[in-house]
Amino acid sequence: MQETERYASYWQRCGAYLLDHLITAMLLSPLAAWYLNGLFGERSGIFLLGYSIPVLMAMLVVRCLYLTLLWTKDRGTIGCRLMRISIVSVQGEPLRYARALLRYLGLLAATMLFGLGSLLLLCSRKKQMLQDYVSTTVVVRKQPLSSAAKGGEAEPPIPGK
Repeated sequence: MQETERYASYWQRCGAYLLDHLITAMLLSPLAAWYLNGLFGERSGIFLLGYSIPVLMAMLVVRCLYLTLLWTKDRGTIGCRLMRISIVSVQGEPLRYARALLRYLGLLAATMLFGLGSLLLLCSRKKQMLQDYVSTTVVVRKQPLSSAAKGGEAEPPIPGK
């Protein structure tokens, strides 16, 4: 396998990102429904002024916990597993929580830049985006099951080897 074939493609990463957004949207739908119901109800001013920031912060915290805990525990989220990709450090090691949190902050910054952080993928040999550069991580494809040990899930290829 060539060096660049080890890294996940833009479309694999995009698919995982969208799947994870759907999952967190389902987790947050009761909160969003409560907020929107109040926002368009009789006490809309209270909801707009009093609850906008706490609701936004709750959404950010839920998303942060979902991503960082799964990045550290399983080398990727549910979306990553479905797209057969893993997130590891550039040395090929699993992420620790501090690095995962740094990666989330990089993802947040890339999102605030209207996705411009993903353009770095076009000129990166390791197909890294802004959040990967910030946290020194790479997103790799999982090896096919035929090359994995029997009875276990395939481990991602280690970059640089």
